[in-house]
Amino acid sequence: MRKEITMRSKMTRHVFPLLTVVFWAALSFARDNDYTRIIHLREAKDSIALERMIIDSSGKNGKWSQMGKEESGVLLAHALKSWNSIINETDDKKSLERVREYAEKILSSYNAQETNNISVETEFDLVCILYEKYTYSKDQLTDHAWTHARRKGAKAFLHAWQRLEKALAEDMEANDLPQENVDIPEGVPGFPGMSSERIKDPGRRAEYEEATRANKKNIDAYNKRIRLQNSKKRYFRLVRKYLESTYTIAPYDNQELSALLDDYVEHPGTKAEFMEGIEGKQGVSEPSRYKNAKQK
Repeated sequence: MRKEITMRSKMTRHVFPLLTVVFWAALSFARDNDYTRIIHLREAKDSIALERMIIDSSGKNGKWSQMGKEESGVLLAHALKSWNSIINETDDKKSLERVREYAEKILSSYNAQETNNISVETEFDLVCILYEKYTYSKDQLTDHAWTHARRKGAKAFLHAWQRLEKALAEDMEANDLPQENVDIPEGVPGFPGMSSERIKDPGRRAEYEEATRANKKNIDAYNKRIRLQNSKKRYFRLVRKYLESTYTIAPYDNQELSALLDDYVEHPGTKAEFMEGIEGKQGVSEPSRYKNAKQK
């Protein structure tokens, strides 16, 4: 993977400056305005306007509802995180519950059978909004209710981690590596990356436009992969922190956690690292069948 990209970059020379463009630079003007407005509302601590924006924009006829789930999910998560930050300063429990209800609803929209889904980044954002709900409710719950809530939270974090691992495990074919400038059709006068309007022949122009669209998809996919790679360590810490914060509280259940890790985590070494943060912090440390796997 790394060698293929290096070789291709030597051919295109300018590919990496293009590919490392900040994610939001690719957003539409309207979406960018909404993102900025959310920031302003958060700075103004206007939780009422934020909730109204979420209701109006994500409703049946709202403009966010007309977007794909990945695009709308980014804005919804941004708005909910901003609203949540205001609530944390005011201790408004009713509003906090509404924020969490929205987060739950968006997470439940994920469908593994579809390609139109919220992004891995958005899923982590939403799960983190629910973090306190799962972690700090022990004193308010019976042991049975606590273990149920703990398991639900672990599944939410580990599902996001599973999606991350799968996304990074997918190899990019050499033909899918993006170019800075798309080559013009053979025999057409001009230069790579020029405007399609300069191509007079309709058929060759359509061919060039299709190649340009395909390259745009490759750029988006490559940038997404780079973002996930750069965020992997941070997401690992989030998952591990949740597991440590919950499975070290009695009643312990390392057997349940081991089963969840088997279901959601692919790499044995990663399973060992997750378990390592828990054992030794409980009242009685339980030997892990993953310790040997970590050393491999």
